[in-house]
Amino acid sequence: MNDPLHILELDTILSHAAEYASSAKGKAAILALRPSGDPEEVKRRLKFTEEAYLLLTKYRFAGIGVFADTDDILEKARTGATLSMKELLDTASVLRCARLAKNALETFPSETDRIKDIAFRIFADKSLEDDISRDIISETEMSDAASDTLRDIRLRLRMAKTRLTDKLSSFTRSNEYSVYLRDNFYTIRGGRYVLPVKSECRKDVKGLLHDQSSSGSTLYIEPFEIVAMNNDIVKLEGDERREIERILGAFSDKVRAQADNIADASERLALLDMYFALGRYGSSVDGIVPEINFARRVSLRKARHPLIPRDRVVPIDIEVGGKCNILIISGPNTGGKTASLKTVGLLSAMLACGLLIPCEEGSVMAVFDCIYCDIGDDQNISRNLSTFSSHIANLKEITTSFTNESLILLDEIGSSTSPDEGSALAIGVIEYIAQTEAKAIITTHYPRLKEYAMTSTRIMNAGMQFDPHTLTPTYKLLMGYPGVSNALETADALGLAPAIINTAKRILGEKENYETVLSEAFSIKALAEEELKRADEALKAAEVKLEKTVADEKRVNEALERINANAKAETRRIVSKAAEKADEIIEEIKQKLKDADERALLKAKQDLKRLDAIAYENDGISHDIRAEDMDEREITPGTKVLVRSIGAEGYVARIRADKKEAEVNCLGKSLKVKFSDLAKPARRPVNAPPVKRLHPSAAVRETPSAPVSREINVIGSTVADATDVIAEWLENASRLHISELRIVHGKGTGALGKGIQAYLRGNPAVSSFRYGRYGEGDMGVTIVELK
Repeated sequence: MNDPLHILELDTILSHAAEYASSAKGKAAILALRPSGDPEEVKRRLKFTEEAYLLLTKYRFAGIGVFADTDDILEKARTGATLSMKELLDTASVLRCARLAKNALETFPSETDRIKDIAFRIFADKSLEDDISRDIISETEMSDAASDTLRDIRLRLRMAKTRLTDKLSSFTRSNEYSVYLRDNFYTIRGGRYVLPVKSECRKDVKGLLHDQSSSGSTLYIEPFEIVAMNNDIVKLEGDERREIERILGAFSDKVRAQADNIADASERLALLDMYFALGRYGSSVDGIVPEINFARRVSLRKARHPLIPRDRVVPIDIEVGGKCNILIISGPNTGGKTASLKTVGLLSAMLACGLLIPCEEGSVMAVFDCIYCDIGDDQNISRNLSTFSSHIANLKEITTSFTNESLILLDEIGSSTSPDEGSALAIGVIEYIAQTEAKAIITTHYPRLKEYAMTSTRIMNAGMQFDPHTLTPTYKLLMGYPGVSNALETADALGLAPAIINTAKRILGEKENYETVLSEAFSIKALAEEELKRADEALKAAEVKLEKTVADEKRVNEALERINANAKAETRRIVSKAAEKADEIIEEIKQKLKDADERALLKAKQDLKRLDAIAYENDGISHDIRAEDMDEREITPGTKVLVRSIGAEGYVARIRADKKEAEVNCLGKSLKVKFSDLAKPARRPVNAPPVKRLHPSAAVRETPSAPVSREINVIGSTVADATDVIAEWLENASRLHISELRIVHGKGTGALGKGIQAYLRGNPAVSSFRYGRYGEGDMGVTIVELK
C-alpha cells in the first residue's frame, strides 16, 4: 500500500516548515516529525507550537540564533582527540546561542512557561564560550593572546623573519648577485626562504638547491649565508605549532568535561528552533489550534489546503463524525472532491505533528491512530497490477488494518471497472466500515452510492457545487446534499460536437432522472443562498450603523454631562468671586461715607463705578433664570438662547434645520443642541424687587441683542456656512462698536482659513485681518480689526 503521508504531501509541508528553522538540527527535527496517535501527546506538541507562535507574534521574540551541529564534534572529544579550531568555534556557537536563549526567554510571562522550561534547563558556560571566542580568531588562526608562550614565540619568529628577509633583500639589491637572479625577489620552497637563480649561474651562487622551475631555466637555491637563519625560523615555527596544539588540547579537555551538558544544550536548542519554525510556518498560513476532541469528530470551518495558493484556494466547511461516521462526496470532475478529501487528511496529519492548521476559529479536529488512503492511480506494471487490481490491493490492506480510531480516505471508490459492479463493491466496503466507529470520507460519481447515503442514517452526502449558469464548478462543498456530475454539460461547454451530446442525452433518457432533479434542486438552492447572502449583508450593515448611533449618542450624553457640571461649577465660582468683590467695595464705601470729606466722597464714587462694572460683567449669570418657549423660526444665527439641560445662556452660531439642532456658543464652548432644548431667556432679580441706584451709572443696562463674546468658532464648517455665520456676527459687532473679533477655524488643510480671509477681504466692515501670532492660535485663528 502507498504511504498515506506521502500521498497527502505531508513531507512537502514539513519541508516548507523546515525552511523557517535557523539550524541544521532544527531543520532535521522538523523533517523527522511524524503524526502521533495519542491525543495528549498532540495537545502537548500544539501547546509548544502555540507558545512559540505567541512569543514570535505578540512579544516579538526573534527566535533562536544560528548554531552548529556538534554531535560528531562531541563524540570526537569523548575519544580524547584534539579538536580543531573550527570545531571549537562550532562548540562556542552552541554555548553562545544557549546563553542568549536562556537569558532572553526567562523574561517572558507565564503564558509561555512550556517554552521557558526548555530554555531554563539549557546548560550555558559563558567562561568557556568567552575563552574560545577570544583565543581563536578564525577556523585557521589563533590569537597571540592565547598564551604568554605563544606570544613570545611569535615575537621571536617575526624578528627572525625580519632579519632573514632583510638579508635576502640585500642579495636582490646587490649588483654582484642580481646578475645571477631570474627576478629581483625571494620566495619560499619547502618552508625555507630561497632565491630564484638562473640555471646557467648555478656555480656562481653557493648554496643548497631546493627546487627548479618546470622549464629548468630557474633554480631555487638557499645561499649558505642564510641556512642558519632558515633553521632558526623552522625551529620557531615548530615551537609555534606545538604550542597551538597544546592550547587546542587544553580546550578539547574542557569540552570533553562538559560534553554531555553541551550535547543536551544542543538538543534543547534544536527543539526550540523546531517549535519557533513551526510557529513561523503557522503564521504564514494563518493557522490556528482547533478544539481537540476524543470523540473522533471532525468539523472544519473555512479549511484551506495549505499547498494551494491563497488567491486560488476555495475554503470548505466539512464535517464527519457525530451523527454520521461516513461522508460521501460527489460532484463534477475537477470540482474539488479529491482536494477536499486531501484537505481533511493533510490537516489531520499536520495537527498530529504539532503544526497549526489553516482554518477558522470554532473548528474541531480529532486525533486518529492512523490515516489510511486510497487516492490516485497505483497501476504497477512491474508487479503486473492494473489500476483496478492496485485499488483492490489497497482496500484489502485498509480493511484488514484500520481500527475504530482510524481515518479512511477513499477516492473514486469502485472505479476502473463496470459501474454496476463498482457501485456494489463500494457499498460493500462502506457497509463494512459503517459497522465500526472509524471515520471515512469517500468520493464517488456513482448515483447509486448517493441514493444509498440518502437512505442510511450512518452516512451523510456532500456535494461539490456546480454553477448551472456558467457550467463550471465553484469548488464549494455543500454538506447534506449530493453533488451532480454534469458530465454532459461540461463536455458541451468544452466544445464537444452537439450531435454527440444529444445522442448521449437521448440514451440516458429517464435513467438519469435522479441527476436532473438534483441539478434543478441545486439551481433553486443557489438562488436561495444568494438571497440569504444579500439579507445577511444588509442585516450586518444595519447592525454596524445601529452600534455607531448608540456609541455616538453615548458620547454626546457624556459630553453634555461634563459640560453641565463644568458650567455650573464655573458659574458658582464667578458669582462667588463677584459677590466677595462687591462686598469689599460696599464696605469701603460705607467707611468713606463716615468720613464725609470731599476726598472720601470722590473715592466712594470711584468705588461705586467699580461695583457697576462688576454688575455689568456678571449680567449673564443668575441663580434664577426664567425661560419662555421658543418657536423654531426664531432660532437664527446670533440669537441669544437658554440651553435648558445645563441652565446656561449662549448665542446661536449656526443651525442645522434638517437635524433640528443648533450650534450654540455657550460658556466658551461650542455645543450641538436640539431645538427642543432651547428657550428664550428672561431675567429677574433674585428674591427682591429692583433696587434703585444712587448714581446714574448704576442704572440697569439693557441686555445686548448680540453676542458679548469676541470669538467665533467655525471649526468643521464649510466655507459657505462659516461666512454666513461670520456675516451675522460682524453686523452685531459693528452695532456694539466692537473693534476686534477672533475667528477660530483650525489649521487642517488651510482651505477653511483661506476661504474666510477671502470673504473678509471684500467686507466693507473689516479694516484689516491677520493670522494669529504665536500664543494666539497661530494659523488656526484669524484676528479681525473692524472699522
